[in-house]
Amino acid sequence: MKKKLTSALAVLMAVLTVVSFSSLPVFAENEETSEVTVTFSVMGDTAHGSNGTHYNFYNWISPESVTVAEGTSVAKILTDVLDKKGFTYNMKSGYLSGITSPGGCKLAEFTNGGGSGWMYAVNGSTPMVGASAYRPKDGDTVTWFYVDSYSNDPRISSGKFEPEITLNNIESQWDSYHANNGVVKDSEADCRSTSENFTFQLKNANEWGKGVSDPLIVGNNVYAVAGDLLYVLDSNGEPVNGVALEKSIGYTSRLLYADGVIVVPFANGGLQALSAETLQTLWVTDDVSYTDNDGNSKTQQALTTLTYDDGYIYYGTGCADISSTSCGVYKCVELLTGKDVWQYTNDASGYYWSGAVVSGDALIFAGDDGIITSLNKKTGEAIDSLSTGLNGVRSTVVMSGNTAYCTTRDGYIVSFSVDSEGKLGDLKSANFAKSSTCTPTVVNDTDGNAVVVVGGATADYKGILAEIDGATLEVKRTVSAIADVKSAPVADVVNGHTYIFYTANKTPGSLYMHELGSDTSEEIYTPDSSAQNYCMASPVMDNNGHIYYTNDSGCLMSVNFVAPYLLGDADGDGKVKVADVVIIQRLILSPDGLTPALLARCDVNGDGKVSVVDAVMVLRHIMGYQELQK
Repeated sequence: MKKKLTSALAVLMAVLTVVSFSSLPVFAENEETSEVTVTFSVMGDTAHGSNGTHYNFYNWISPESVTVAEGTSVAKILTDVLDKKGFTYNMKSGYLSGITSPGGCKLAEFTNGGGSGWMYAVNGSTPMVGASAYRPKDGDTVTWFYVDSYSNDPRISSGKFEPEITLNNIESQWDSYHANNGVVKDSEADCRSTSENFTFQLKNANEWGKGVSDPLIVGNNVYAVAGDLLYVLDSNGEPVNGVALEKSIGYTSRLLYADGVIVVPFANGGLQALSAETLQTLWVTDDVSYTDNDGNSKTQQALTTLTYDDGYIYYGTGCADISSTSCGVYKCVELLTGKDVWQYTNDASGYYWSGAVVSGDALIFAGDDGIITSLNKKTGEAIDSLSTGLNGVRSTVVMSGNTAYCTTRDGYIVSFSVDSEGKLGDLKSANFAKSSTCTPTVVNDTDGNAVVVVGGATADYKGILAEIDGATLEVKRTVSAIADVKSAPVADVVNGHTYIFYTANKTPGSLYMHELGSDTSEEIYTPDSSAQNYCMASPVMDNNGHIYYTNDSGCLMSVNFVAPYLLGDADGDGKVKVADVVIIQRLILSPDGLTPALLARCDVNGDGKVSVVDAVMVLRHIMGYQELQK
């Protein structure tokens, strides 16, 4: 009986096997899996806690197209995108309990109160199923968003999941202190001669306690701060926007623009980040906290350059008296969230008017102790250090190739090498002034050799601007100024000529220009009597030759610079030749390409237009029959 049962079971299993395999679907070889494309974003907040200030919900990850296999859940889409962009998260069975930004800002359930946490929406509604069970269709819009209160969020009731603040990446022309290493190339003037563009009063002259920042140029607008007010002006000096800040800046301040965000440093080390377009606030950080070994709190000042690199802001502070700093920190802050990433502490000295440069994974800066420090920019861990042996550094470190430069308070130019790992070496120094707090600008001479242009003061309290060989540190030439040149020089390279702009710290607070290789400088702009004052500020420049700077009067001044030119030199190469006649003829036929700068060079007879008469006059000059006005 047992043998018969075993045989019957064997026959049954064989039949089931045949039936099972015969019922399997047959797939075509190389059949493609269907895909869907969704618009995906993550809308976050700051980790302000239950009692902190909520400013605005904004995109941690801006809307982007994501293509996935059909049937992929919104939970899986989220984790894939977060992995790709360097975020971490806590998710279990499709329930998202927290997201941590690359810089370490964690937004989790209950971070901002008992009703706070993460939700998701599809096409403006919140599905009533878990994220691991919802599979979006092609063309859907998927938004993950953080709420401070599940029961009281207007986005849920309205079905409108738009951020309260948008961050559009506006092209900038001058995005930080000493932007573009202080160099503008081939500016195209939009006027015919060097002249004042505008003067705008940022503060009253008697408001001595109110600091004024150096300006930024973002889009076609100029940004500057006076006290606790951020101004936005167009290129003609007309106000287009403005906002009151959470706190006031110090007596000097270096703003930063990056990825659609304006960052303002406050007097005691806090930062405020705002949308450059709308001036809405993203986040505000606390003042820098420092406690010495005896438990004493030391107030910090934030007067250094804000350095930006790949999503992170770097800056230093110092506890300062009239002439020195007793301690300080260097910090890394995430641009997206304002989260402190790391803080490096110097218990012996601080950072005042100095600034860092990024080289590979290294952040390099120097301070009042004269020590150059190289840290890992991601972790803040020490890589290397190098003592200048000199009287402190109050300049931003700048790079040219693998060589870095800075100045010291006792008037030395310092150079050193930086290798691929951030190691420092080949230290050199040369004295060029009695003192200097000027950030150098590195340009090339006509032979392609690096020239360091830097300012300072002489023993008799006059000023000096020096050209220094970038390789040997030999002082090639100097020109005198009426007072200490504290400003970082700005270089405009036009038609093979390099023009250097700078200020001097004495009334009237004028703007000066020096052509590289010459032995003189000239005062190209003197402020109106009401705007005259001392001037430590550095000029900035846009691509149309507009130079902007401030002085202690509280005025923001704009000067139109037109590079020196020869009449008839249409192509601006410094010579008048047949090719210039051809250009003039083309402009007569097609005047759409006629810029103010071209008009100035080609309008030989001065009648305000380009005509056949101008072409004939240039041709007669080439043939030796006529002299042109110089």
